[in-house]
Amino acid sequence: MTYRIYLTLMSTITLIAFLAWIVVLFNIDPQDAGLFSSSIFYSSLSIASIGTISVIGTMIRMWIHSDELPVRSVLRSLRQSIWLTLLLIGSLILLAHNLYHWWSVILLILFCSSLELACMSYGRERSA
Repeated sequence: MTYRIYLTLMSTITLIAFLAWIVVLFNIDPQDAGLFSSSIFYSSLSIASIGTISVIGTMIRMWIHSDELPVRSVLRSLRQSIWLTLLLIGSLILLAHNLYHWWSVILLILFCSSLELACMSYGRERSA
């Protein structure tokens, strides 16, 4: 898959996910929403967030590090967009359940940071 096809495909999927999230946002009452409605809300927002952060991150990486292979830029941006989305969705879930405190957010940040550090060290170990 070429870089241009990746950006086109990821942008299209992201746009569809944002449209699905907007439909859910305006058509479902949060007071009456059950588990199914909440899961559709969070999953469509997650896909849209991962796609947006990944595309923007990939384009920034390719602009700054033009000598780097596009595959590495795409994989790093995708991985980091997953961690940032996990942080965003985790914070929203904590907020929805009245568990959003400064220490819970710090724990969530530490969890996502440790996952990123583990992935970075695994990548260095494999390339060495």
